[in-house]
Amino acid sequence: MLSEYLKSKGIWYRFIEKPIETGHTLESALSVNLNPEKVSKSLVILDNKNNAYVVIIPGNKKLNFSKVKKAFNLKKVHLALPEKAKNYSGYDPGETPPLSYFNIKAVGLDKDFLKHETMFGGGGSKKLIIELKVDDVIKLNNAIVDDFCD
Repeated sequence: MLSEYLKSKGIWYRFIEKPIETGHTLESALSVNLNPEKVSKSLVILDNKNNAYVVIIPGNKKLNFSKVKKAFNLKKVHLALPEKAKNYSGYDPGETPPLSYFNIKAVGLDKDFLKHETMFGGGGSKKLIIELKVDDVIKLNNAIVDDFCD
């Protein structure tokens, strides 16, 4: 599904098979010696009306909810429960790529990714990591680029 979407958009990508199957992209990425600053966590955030947002941050950082509220002009936000996140993103936690979502109102990308030409994220399955160009992630998501981390 993910590869078909990317091909239809003419987007360059590369899949890397994980040596271990985990629910944590960062853990798997480190096992193949990827730079943790380039590995993304795509987090599903809900507002007080259950509108969903995805915030993509480096795997080695922590999300700052105050910065999320400010960037999206929201009063209250919380992390979606892992078992509910798939209803919004279309992917289980640990599989979620940095684009191609199911039911998301907006996407935010942490500004630290701008230091790199490419980034890595969940590859749509527990067995894959995907590498994408940062510019493509911004463009396809119409992402808000901001500081989202502590």
